[in-house]
Amino acid sequence: MTQDHPFNKALIYLIPGISILWCLYLIHLSGPFYLSRIDPEFPYLMNGLNCALLDFSRIGHIDHPGTPFQLLTGFFIGITYLIAGQGAIVDDVISRPEFYLSWATFCLALMSGGVLLWFGKIVYRNKGSLIELLILQSALFIGNVLIDLPSRYIPDRFLEILALVFIGLCYQYFYTKDYSGKKFAIHAGIVMGIGFITKFNFLPLLIIPFIIVTTKKERFIYIGTVIITAFIMFLPVIKEFSYFKGFITSIITHDGLYGGGSEQVFDMQAFWYNALLIFTENIAFTIVLILSLIGMVYLIIKSGRSKRNKKELLFLIANIIAIGLEVIMVSKHYKSYYLIPVVSLTAFVFLISYKLSRDFVKGRSINYIFGLFLMILIVIPTSRILPAYKAKSTQNKNNLLISTFIQNNIPSADYFFIEPTWLYGPLMENGLVYGMSYVAFRHYYYNEFERYYPNLITWEGETNPIRYFRMLDADNEAILKSGKNILILSTPGRHAYKLCNYIDSCSNQYGIRFLQDTIFRNGSTKEYIIRYQQRDNWKTKLNVKFGFEKLNNNLLFSDDGQFNVQGDFERSEQRPANGLYTLKVLPNQQTPEYIFSDVSIGDYLEITIKRKRNKNELMGNLHLYYSIPDSSNVEIASGKWVSHISSYYELIRLTADLPEIPENAILKCCYFNHGNSDEFVDDFTIKQFRND
Repeated sequence: MTQDHPFNKALIYLIPGISILWCLYLIHLSGPFYLSRIDPEFPYLMNGLNCALLDFSRIGHIDHPGTPFQLLTGFFIGITYLIAGQGAIVDDVISRPEFYLSWATFCLALMSGGVLLWFGKIVYRNKGSLIELLILQSALFIGNVLIDLPSRYIPDRFLEILALVFIGLCYQYFYTKDYSGKKFAIHAGIVMGIGFITKFNFLPLLIIPFIIVTTKKERFIYIGTVIITAFIMFLPVIKEFSYFKGFITSIITHDGLYGGGSEQVFDMQAFWYNALLIFTENIAFTIVLILSLIGMVYLIIKSGRSKRNKKELLFLIANIIAIGLEVIMVSKHYKSYYLIPVVSLTAFVFLISYKLSRDFVKGRSINYIFGLFLMILIVIPTSRILPAYKAKSTQNKNNLLISTFIQNNIPSADYFFIEPTWLYGPLMENGLVYGMSYVAFRHYYYNEFERYYPNLITWEGETNPIRYFRMLDADNEAILKSGKNILILSTPGRHAYKLCNYIDSCSNQYGIRFLQDTIFRNGSTKEYIIRYQQRDNWKTKLNVKFGFEKLNNNLLFSDDGQFNVQGDFERSEQRPANGLYTLKVLPNQQTPEYIFSDVSIGDYLEITIKRKRNKNELMGNLHLYYSIPDSSNVEIASGKWVSHISSYYELIRLTADLPEIPENAILKCCYFNHGNSDEFVDDFTIKQFRND
């Protein structure tokens, strides 16, 4: 191939650089993820954290199934942590999710830019023309869905990258002499296997390499590579295959999103409406599709050209088939980014059209025609999305109003009571809760979330207890008697009234009066913050925690250094729940006692301790009791198992209303080992509530 317009090699860096800068601009324009886009960004962040920890059993989001993108996210998290991590990796991701999401998004931009740079190098190496370079490197900008995509952190961006890699493989297969069909079959098989396991809508592209390779052996190699790659990519969640199969089956057999709706394959009215929408919303894609149809017909009619351009003809035929399959799939459940696998090939289809058009128009004029045509294909989608970009600034300001109000006016000690939902909101915690909803064994992260978000409680239905961060049941009575305000977010799409009804029901049950008022209003966005403020005099009298870290004069002090426990003890460094130490409790022995200095009849107590898990049937427990001189102890209450809270620890909780206090009695609490083997406990926490 002769080079029509020799170009400086430095030009191959221009568009990749622009693509990276464009991504940075969109991230800035869109604002924080938690304020504008949490679905599926936060689920992938949290499952990516599972992958970074190499704990694949905790992956709970397998609908797509999406495993390659989760593994990639884990890799991004690991790299980011290695460069700029603070503390333990789990703590860092949980406390700075925006930081990790932003860097992961930027990493995808670097990958996209790297693929465009690769395009430039293979075009230059093959002595291609400047117009070929521009067409291929503009692949990220031909289509409104592609232009707008870099602001998101979704698996479809990875599908776009995979489709671009496939374009590069096709270019080499078509126009590089030393790139064999066998190489192409292997490389394309790897790309397609990864894409298919990333998201089911990549499936139509799998037919293209199968059609364009020229021998049965190459097809066999391709199919084998796809199967092996897909199996390897699915391995981390192989135990959940039955769930994935059921999810895909429900999507196929139901006409609603995510397997919902009526039990029918298609809602024909919605199908035809969506099919039309696909082509009217994606004008550049539609125009290039028409060009490819013309090119395909031309090659079929011109038998001589079809032999000389056999690979191009096979690609155009395969691409039409892939588009047809994609349109059928996407018309069933339409979202614009579902089309990304086929839309991402638009640049290469346009390149083939350019090469075929040189038969009709000789000389350099064809380059100018297609250069102008390329500008039109970029300008059309850009002009369609610019008004939305202008509106984003106003939307971000509105989103920040309520977020800023919360930061400046709501004490961190107050409870935020939220409904876990895909809707974004003014709280970082809202995104994290939604993300954790798609994590298996999410209660294993309780220790870390307790450190950073101890007052985030979630509604789990009218008949279920409130939960801490969707992880473990809270004690409703302790929350209501804490004296803290309970805040509820009301926005369109949320069911704030159900949460209000729940609080009203609990307050009636426990005989505690609350005043409900609205402390924030934004009429333009219909966002409100509802506050439940206690009208009685319940308050937190005592909140003390013993992490067994502070030792002074052979006494164990609380984490704040204000209180101590009394009695013999043995500290251990054997895998503490938090900090450096845990307490070792021998059989038939107890921990040091906490002695209450100020108690009244009717006080409500919530006491917890974290116990190292073991397989013994007989284990220790928390005990609350009155110690009376010259008499036996009078037990008031004992603890109950609540939940596992990590791979190694579980939570025990004791709750009690204090009865009549015997004369000269002293109220004490400790953990007693009833078993026949050593036990280890950590984080002994006492909360006392009183109605003054």
